[in-house]
Amino acid sequence: MISLAAATKKKIDRRAAFSLEDINGDPQARRYRDVIDARPKEVAALVEFLADPDTQGRMLEAALLYERTPPLAPLRQLLPERLRTYLVVTPAAKSLRMHQLIGVAVRILMAKLGFVTTGRKGIVGPPFKRAELYVERP
Repeated sequence: MISLAAATKKKIDRRAAFSLEDINGDPQARRYRDVIDARPKEVAALVEFLADPDTQGRMLEAALLYERTPPLAPLRQLLPERLRTYLVVTPAAKSLRMHQLIGVAVRILMAKLGFVTTGRKGIVGPPFKRAELYVERP
């Protein structure tokens, strides 16, 4: 019999490939084509960040071990400098669509990792206000 700790560790160890093609292929993400075209370096930094195995491990750990913690909560300080600076320095009204694109990209990755949205949001903190909560796909 596998212990709970071993089962959780196995789940945390899973990873998924993630690229700009995943974003471009998603129907909801296509609505953010203007952001992708206007801020290609920031979007590339986001994709590289979400594709990183360490990032994915932290997101899985947050979703599995701290069920109420949105996956980006422990990562907000780890965002690439270019993207974090853009989100903090740019006025909220102007950076809103980038915030939304980040949420969509996280949803795409979490789905690839075997999670679904709960339809509820949780408080994350600067530079994010709220983020979707995730549970493992049944």
